[in-house]
Amino acid sequence: MIAHSLCEFAGGEEERKELEAYREIHVPTLSLLKWTTKLRSEGLCPLTLEESILMLGALGFNRKMHIFVVGFNLYGGGSQLVALTNLYPKLVTKENLLSSAELESFANYSSQLAALDFIGCTASDAFAMTNSGSQLSSLVSRY
Repeated sequence: MIAHSLCEFAGGEEERKELEAYREIHVPTLSLLKWTTKLRSEGLCPLTLEESILMLGALGFNRKMHIFVVGFNLYGGGSQLVALTNLYPKLVTKENLLSSAELESFANYSSQLAALDFIGCTASDAFAMTNSGSQLSSLVSRY
């Protein structure tokens, strides 16, 4: 999501290099373009975790609510979610809803893993997207 948006977060030089390498391989035309602060100021970047936390609070989500999180394993997994789990300790992911054995049959099928996320999102009482350009966000919103 981040790599395809030309946006960067607070991951520093290591994140920037990782994103550049990914873009060169998977989306070479994007590697010719450069990130600018204008993208973020115009709201064209996915929300950072900090922005997501502010949004949830502004929408009235409280600490007792269960929050289903998609894509938590990107960019450091659980360690990147420390601020979010401090405020919302009842985070739920497909990885902690299903056993390792249940997830194993999906391991090599990213589309099927995404389908599990879709089911989790559509079964929720509310859905808050952090990236209006993602396919999952578009599918869930239209659902």
